[in-house]
Amino acid sequence: CVTGVQTCALPISLIDAGKYINCTAGTAVTITIPLNATAAFPISTEIDVWQDVAGVVSFVGAGGVTIHSVGLSLAAQYRAATLKKVGTDTWHIIGALV
Repeated sequence: CVTGVQTCALPISLIDAGKYINCTAGTAVTITIPLNATAAFPISTEIDVWQDVAGVVSFVGAGGVTIHSVGLSLAAQYRAATLKKVGTDTWHIIGALV
């Protein structure tokens, strides 16, 4: 096992901060970014997400979470994105998105 690798978790939680999440589900997966009141990630927290199989990985914010991104799903298998917390309930998602 590679240090820092987590399997896909729904929603993400504080244990995912700074981790590399490897999504290996054969079906679609939606990763939910929780409100700060639920999981108070420090600002500048980064979480890397990798889509290892064909099951599409999508991102959604819990009610009240703002996501700035060009898309909310990974573009294809073997693509990745980084979630970065930039404000109390604001995140950027950077990567191979559609």
